[in-house]
Amino acid sequence: MNPFFVKKLFFVASAVTAVLVFAAEKPSQGSPVLWNAGKKSITIRGELTPGSIASSLRDPGIFRYDPVARRAVCRARLIIRGKLLLENETLEMEMPGREGLIAVAPCGALILKNSILKAAGKGKYDIVSSGVIRGKNATITDYDANSSRSFRLEKGSSTMLENCRLRGRYIYLAAQPAEFRVVGCDFDGSPLSLRLRENVTAIARRTGHATFKC
Repeated sequence: MNPFFVKKLFFVASAVTAVLVFAAEKPSQGSPVLWNAGKKSITIRGELTPGSIASSLRDPGIFRYDPVARRAVCRARLIIRGKLLLENETLEMEMPGREGLIAVAPCGALILKNSILKAAGKGKYDIVSSGVIRGKNATITDYDANSSRSFRLEKGSSTMLENCRLRGRYIYLAAQPAEFRVVGCDFDGSPLSLRLRENVTAIARRTGHATFKC
């Protein structure tokens, strides 16, 4: 077969694949927010708040925000490739069973200031981070308290929690994070087990003082 023809065929196939992928992710008008109907996921880029996500998507069936109550409800997986800031706000993840997910990419950051992250109804959600998580005077609850993988910190991630309340026994360190600090946090009276490749490396008691740095 003619090499030029093969190269041209590969280029056309690649272009078609790219069109199909980007067609699935519907960008909201003039905003760094992508909705992927197939994966039921919202991908955000740039610096956003719950209110700006709702304004960009303009679909309360996927993501709605009440500016008076400062409360957002997300009915999709949330992929953070930019910066999501919650300040004196509540974000509720509303997906059935264990389908809920907040994923912080290596280029992403989740910032919680005097805010609440929880599930809506009886559902659970997972938190997986390869990026940055910062929490101060925040409450993180309703992730699966019995799973050692439902709050998972990947290699290179940076997490700092100060004076936070967490409902769950485990923070799972899948591989060595760049930085992990918990200071003055309350874990609903249960010891927090920090796990590194399934091995317990530290335990923070009710006072929640622990530092893990690589």
